[in-house]
Formats: sequence, C-alpha cells, structure tokens
Amino acid sequence: MASPRFCDTCRRAYRRGGSCGWPRRLHRPRRSPSGSSGCRGRPAHNPSAGGPGRRPSRHPKRSPRPHSNRPPGTPLRAVHGVDRRAPIHRLDSVENTVTRIFHSASTVRGYLAQRSTRQYRLQLGVVFLLGLISVLALANLLFGAVTLSAERVWFATVGQGDSAIGDPVAEEIIWNLRLPRLLVGALIGVHFAIAGSLLQAVLRNPLADSGVIGINAGAGLAAVLAFAVAERLAGDANPYLRAALSLDWLPLIACGGGIVAAAVVYRLSWNGGSTPVRLVLMGIAVAGLLSALTTGILAGWAQASTETALAWLSGSLYGRDWAHLSTLLPWTIAGLFLLPLLLRGANLLQLGDEVAATRGLRVERSRFALLLVAVLFAASAVGIVGPVGFVGLIVAHIARLMVGPDIKHQLIVSPLLGALLVLAADLIGRLVLVPAELPIGVVTSLLGVPFFLALLARRR
Repeated sequence: MASPRFCDTCRRAYRRGGSCGWPRRLHRPRRSPSGSSGCRGRPAHNPSAGGPGRRPSRHPKRSPRPHSNRPPGTPLRAVHGVDRRAPIHRLDSVENTVTRIFHSASTVRGYLAQRSTRQYRLQLGVVFLLGLISVLALANLLFGAVTLSAERVWFATVGQGDSAIGDPVAEEIIWNLRLPRLLVGALIGVHFAIAGSLLQAVLRNPLADSGVIGINAGAGLAAVLAFAVAERLAGDANPYLRAALSLDWLPLIACGGGIVAAAVVYRLSWNGGSTPVRLVLMGIAVAGLLSALTTGILAGWAQASTETALAWLSGSLYGRDWAHLSTLLPWTIAGLFLLPLLLRGANLLQLGDEVAATRGLRVERSRFALLLVAVLFAASAVGIVGPVGFVGLIVAHIARLMVGPDIKHQLIVSPLLGALLVLAADLIGRLVLVPAELPIGVVTSLLGVPFFLALLARRR
C-alpha cells in the first residue's frame, strides 16, 4: 500500500509518529478525497458522529453547502464576516477617512497654536527684558558716587562738545566712566550667559558653569602670574608702571589662561572619547589644583600686589573704559558668528550621545566645537573683569523656564538675562557702600548661593 502524499510539515510529523497539528489547511499540497483526512493520526470530519474531525471551511469554494441555495440579493461575505459589497461598509470607510482627516487637521491646528503660543511668549519675554535693561541702563547712568539728574545726563549725551548746553563734569562722568562701564558690563553678562547655556546643554548638567571646567581658575592663575611678572620687570620703584604693565596685557593673558585650563581638562578627560561626567569631574579637580596654586602665589607676595590681585579676582567693573570694550568686542563678534552653525548639535547632544549619533551627528566633533565656543565666551569675559560666579548658572535656568529646552530659544533670552543680571549687580554694588563699591562678583555670589541651594533642594 502506497504511503499518502504529505507536505513537508506532515511528513516530519508522520516520521515522529504524530500529526502536523490542528488546524491544517494551508500547507496541504492538494485536496484529499472526500471522506478522508489527508493525514494519518486524525479521523475525517463527521458532523453526525460528533467526532473531532476537521472543521469545514468557511470559504465559499470549500463550503459543503452550494451557493445556489443563497437567496437572491444576499451579499457574499468574506472569511472575517464583513460584507465587502454592502454600501454601508463603504459609507463607514468614507466616514472613518473623513474623521481621520479632521483629527489630523485638529492635531495640526493644535501644534500650530502651541507653536504660536511659544513664539508669542518668546517675543513678549524679549520685549519685557529689553524694557528692564533700558531702565537699568538709565539708572546706571544716573546713580553712583555722584548722582546726576536726568536733565544733566540728557544734555551731556546730546550736547557733547557744545559749550552752550553742555556740562563738562557730566560729560566726563558719562562718556569716560559710566557709559563704557555700562557697555562692558552688558557684554560681560552676554558672554557668561551664552557660555552657561552651552555648557549645560553639552555637559547635560544643570549645575554646569564656566567654573566647572576650570576656566575661572585658569584665568585667575594666569592673571596672578601676570601681576608677579610685572612686579619683577618694573620693580618696586615704580608701582604705577607695574600696574599699567599688568593691566594692559591682563585681558589677553587671563583669556589665554582660561583656554589652556579648559584644553587641559578636555585632554585629561579623553579616553577614546569624552563624556560629560568625565569632563565635569576632571574640571572640578583641575579647578581645585589651579585655585590652590593661585592662593600659594598670593601668600608670598607683598601687601600692595596682593590687594591689586585680589581686587581683580573678586570680579569688578571698576575702571573699565573704551579700551576694554574694544578688546572684548572682537571676541563677541567671533563667537556670535560661529554660534548659529552649532545649534543643531547642541540640541541633539541634550538627548544623549547615542541618540545624537543615530541622527547623524558627529558627537565628539560637535562637543569639541561647542566647548570651544563656550570657552571663548567665558575666558574673554573673565579676562576683562575677572571671575564672576553664578551668572551662567542662574541665567541658563531662568531661560529654560521661560522658553523651554530648545537651545535656539534659550540663546535669544539668556544674553538679555545675563546683561540684566550684571547691570543689576553693578548698580547694587555701587549704591550699597557709597562712595565705596562692592565688586559684581561678590553681589552675584550673594544672589547665586541661595539660588544654587534651592536648585539642589529641588533636585533632591
């Protein structure tokens, strides 16, 4: 007796002494004769006997009931039981399609409404901050060791050089003392704010600041060394020459020290690649070492030199003039020119290195470029006024609360917030101890320490 024809699945099951499983419909090579099961191990279906045989197919061609018994006009149903030819089904499809279209349209309208709301909030915030900056700028021109009236400030500004309406004393105070100091302070705030926002985005650390990766400590050590070298070159006979020699080159020297310190941190954290955690830990270690060296150098100095260095290390706008503004302005222009080219990478790096790499971003190159721009902004600011703490930390958090995590929107708001904070700190420092002054670094620290503690408590 010839063995029956099996498919591959049935053949393997037959050799093992079993059957191919239940139900068996699609892999049978051909239909079995009527009344046979087509595979050993399972009886044929017998409805009258009530056996466990094969269930009849619901397909029209395999149904044991002839279709001639179907009443005229009765629609033919598919296997899943839905009438494909019924008009009500087509109407349901049209209705579902229209519903999906309206749902998509409502989703798009909602997205556009949210986007317009964010843009409106951004524009409103920019206008509000510009108004506050204007008020603070006017207050900085009016108040100080010598209080000027608004009329004298107006005539000194409009009638400069005109003996009929001009005021020589007010012109000297406004044009040579307060206005350059005001502009330098605003640019300093812009620099620290941009550096803080970039560092927090790249390092993915909400506590990151220019002091985290050693910029402030490196600039401070370079400045102290500049004072020491100037003292050795000029000698003790001419202290004014010593101060002028150190202050002329101090911005560039301090900026170079901050860049070198950041480069050392990046190199020490490199181990086949840099990670935000290694950068932060190595930056804290390098900053502690450089601060200890700075303290050691100051301890071996004479009293006058120590006072000069400490005045710079506290972060002050005292004596800043048009020369300092012209030194700082090229760094501002260069940084603002490079910044728009790197914003996409900053947004992707906030999502993590793996996600950024899957989006086609070269992670290490983008991180290095963003860190370089942040270092240029922070080091140039420290070189002009000294290390000023907590500006980038405070401003970056306020900007994130105002406009969200998008770095493009943050870099519109954070420079305005930075300028506002520095101008407010300078005004407070000049009015608290008239005619003496508090350095802006002291004021920002008094404002930043409670903010820092509140931030830590919130994260806990």
